[in-house]
Amino acid sequence: MATFLGKLRGRRLLLVIALLAIVIFLFLQIFSFKVLSRGARGLGRGRFPSGLAEVEDSLAKSIAELKNGYQKLIGSKIQRTRQLALVKLTRTTGVKPSLRHLYVADSEGMFTCLKTKEKVLFSKVNDDYCDCKDSSDEPGTAACSHDTNTRFYCSFQVSETEPLVISTTRVNDGICDCCDGSDEWGDARVPPQSKVKDSAQRRFWDVYAPCYDLCDELRESKLRRQMMIAEGRRIKQTYIEYGADKPNPNQMYGENGEFYKLESLCLDYTAGEFEYNICPFQSVHQQVFPKASKILGRSPVWVSRGSHGVWQLRLEDGDRDLCPGGVHREVVIEFHCGTKDEVVQLNEQEKCRYQVLMRTPAVC
Repeated sequence: MATFLGKLRGRRLLLVIALLAIVIFLFLQIFSFKVLSRGARGLGRGRFPSGLAEVEDSLAKSIAELKNGYQKLIGSKIQRTRQLALVKLTRTTGVKPSLRHLYVADSEGMFTCLKTKEKVLFSKVNDDYCDCKDSSDEPGTAACSHDTNTRFYCSFQVSETEPLVISTTRVNDGICDCCDGSDEWGDARVPPQSKVKDSAQRRFWDVYAPCYDLCDELRESKLRRQMMIAEGRRIKQTYIEYGADKPNPNQMYGENGEFYKLESLCLDYTAGEFEYNICPFQSVHQQVFPKASKILGRSPVWVSRGSHGVWQLRLEDGDRDLCPGGVHREVVIEFHCGTKDEVVQLNEQEKCRYQVLMRTPAVC
C-alpha cells in the first residue's frame, strides 16, 4: 500500500511540472505575438521605409555607415594583429605566376633555360649562382642582378594586371618590398644607423626586416583606391556636364570640358613659411609675409594630356628675380584622380622650378 501511494505522489508531481511547463510556453507565445503586433503597427505608422526608393536610400545610408566603420577599423593599429612573414626559398620563388609551370624538372632532372634553351640541373635553380646565360635559373636570388632585365615577382600577387615585381638587386637587402616578405628570405638586416627615420618616406607597411605579412592590408588599400576611383568617375560626369556648353579653345579644358570647373578655381596651400595661391589655369603665387608675393608661373600649357595616365600642366613666364641666369620661374602641375579638387604637395625641385601635385575628379 505504501509503495502504491508513493508512486501516486510521484505521478502527481510529474503532472504538476508538465502543467507549469505548458503555462510558461503559452505565456511566451502570447508575449511574442504582442511584440510582433506592435512591430507591424509601427511599420504601418511609417517607422520603417514603405517605398522601394526609401528602402534603397536606407540601404545606401547603412552601407555608407558600414564603409565608414570599416575604414576606421582597418586604419586602427589596435585592431590589427600582425604576424611575422614565414618565408623560405623554393625553386619557384621570384617566378612570374604565368611562368611557374616552366619551373619543373624534366625526366632527366634538368631545367631548360627560358630563352637560351640551355639545360642545367634543376637543383641549380635558385641556388644563388648564375648558371643560365639568360639568368632565368635565378628568379628568386640576387645572383644574376648584373643582368638589368632580371625581375623578382613577389609570391603574393593581387592581380596579374598590376604585378608586384621588383628588381633582383633588392632581394635580401633588409627592406621589405613584397607585402608577404618573400623578397627577404635570407633574413638580412639593415643597420640601425642606415634606417630612414622620416615616416613620410616609408610605405604603409613596415619597411625593414623582419617582414610582416601585410598582404591583407595591401588588398584593402587597393580596394579603397578602386572605391575612390569609382566615386571620382561619378563626380567627373558632373564636371563634364558643367563644361559641356562652355568655350573650350583647342580643348584647353579637356576633350569633354572636364577641366572647365578648374578654370576659375584657386586653392591656398601652406608649406613652412610660404603661402601659395594656386589657380591651375591662371597663375601660381608665392607669398612670404611681409615681402611682396612672387609669381611662380602663368600662361598654362599642357605638357601631357593623359599619356600613360599622366596629366601635366606647365605654367610658364613666372618672375625671374634671383633665378640663375635670369630664367623665368615655372610650375608643373600634375593631376591625379581624387574625389575633390585639392593640392596635396608642392615642392621646389630645383632653383625656380616647382612641382604641384593635385587631386581632382577631372582625371578619374
